[in-house]
Amino acid sequence: MLKIIAASAALFGLAACVSGQTTEYSGKRADYSNKTTIEANEDGEEVICRKKPQTGSRVRMTKRCATQAEWDAYDEEVQRRMKDMTNARQAPLE
Repeated sequence: MLKIIAASAALFGLAACVSGQTTEYSGKRADYSNKTTIEANEDGEEVICRKKPQTGSRVRMTKRCATQAEWDAYDEEVQRRMKDMTNARQAPLE
């Protein structure tokens, strides 16, 4: 019985030590702002290529190339979807 009490006290003591530790956040984020390049496609059109981090990976990047008009349409679609999701979450006024 004494061994059980001693073991329990030791576990609670260790848990208290661990719970007192904190990890500081440095506030630094990866800079992906300079991951845009301008290239020419096979038709001679100017295309803009963007590199973004691949979901689920800390190292891999996903490259997507499109014309300026296609990027404008893509950005508008993203903004519209974000607006729709934001508005859908708001509680109705009663």
